[in-house]
Amino acid sequence: MMAKYLEPIQSPANPKVRGWVKLHVGKRRRETGRFLIDGAYEIEQAVEGGVDFEEILISESLEDDTLAQWEKVSMESDIPLRLLSKTAFQKVSVREKPDGVIGVGICPNRNLALPETCTGPILVTNRLEKPGNLGALIRTAFAVGAEGIILCDPAVDFENPQVIRASRGLVFRLPGWTASPAEAMETFRQRNLTVIAADKGGEGNLWTSSWSNPPVIVLGEEHAGLPKEWDLPEVERVSIPMEEGIDSLNVSVSGALLLYEWRRRVGVET
Repeated sequence: MMAKYLEPIQSPANPKVRGWVKLHVGKRRRETGRFLIDGAYEIEQAVEGGVDFEEILISESLEDDTLAQWEKVSMESDIPLRLLSKTAFQKVSVREKPDGVIGVGICPNRNLALPETCTGPILVTNRLEKPGNLGALIRTAFAVGAEGIILCDPAVDFENPQVIRASRGLVFRLPGWTASPAEAMETFRQRNLTVIAADKGGEGNLWTSSWSNPPVIVLGEEHAGLPKEWDLPEVERVSIPMEEGIDSLNVSVSGALLLYEWRRRVGVET
């Protein structure tokens, strides 16, 4: 059995190249249901996470031994390869120094579908804007054993190239969904889940609040915090102790503190 190759592309002006470049923009990803995975390690994580691929783009500058490795991946995963000239590949890549491999993935279904029984916390972000913060939160959530992450009214999507890179590809390993705050809360009520929200004005304290396991942890956007949709009696607002004069923490830091407080409380040791 041999790796399947599609027709190679030499010109950066090729229509397919122009189409892939447009996938750098979220609107085009939503319209086509396709996205780019730029980098060998991230592609490996996507394959491990069960992402469906349309094809894998290979730079003609790739060394023979590395090319042989991707031919093996192609045969094992039934993903076709396509050779691109160095200039065409550079145009598609979002990196200054690409490593010669880009996957064209098919966007997975992100409709909210929590399991009936949750063993780890569920992280929720509301209107998060910065892909670097989302990627960092995904890495932390995966590290602590979270059940998954829900993006409510997101300004950035899971398939954003910066999210993929900042998460080190773990965005493909951690279950992720999108939903409105109302849809998410209805699901939490049905599952009888405890919902806590990071809020500098919260009556509860991160260290002293009592929350059931596993909790839902809600984080607001970087500047405005949580909107009124989360101002509900069943949502416990929890503050993080800080010295006077400090207005807030980076949202990825706040999320990490809350997630690891859960891990400490349940006594998970690995």
